[in-house]
Amino acid sequence: MAALNVTILIVDDDEDLVDALIYNLNLEDFKSLGASGGIQAIDIIKNNKIDFVISDIHMRNGDGIFLLKFILENRSDNLPILLLSAYTEITREEIKKLGAIDLLQKPADIDIVIGIIKKYCNCA
Repeated sequence: MAALNVTILIVDDDEDLVDALIYNLNLEDFKSLGASGGIQAIDIIKNNKIDFVISDIHMRNGDGIFLLKFILENRSDNLPILLLSAYTEITREEIKKLGAIDLLQKPADIDIVIGIIKKYCNCA
């Protein structure tokens, strides 16, 4: 799948972080959409073709775990979700057991994020 055909949903209540990720992903020819919380993200997922999700864990209006559970229960296409957090009591292993592909510490290195997206979307 070429990067131009990949749509990434970025979910975080930090608008500056969402804008920075969208900017950097657009430089890599990914189409990116932003949401400020899990509830808004669910609406976007229901109404758009989303290939990959990057989400903060701690947010108002639906946290990342809430969003992860929704995706696992309602999408049959194994939509990959990468979780980010500046702080969390949940380990990477626990996040993976819940169904996310990984948990990265914020601020995440954009090159690592892009590498993960390319791996899971087969556009390396």
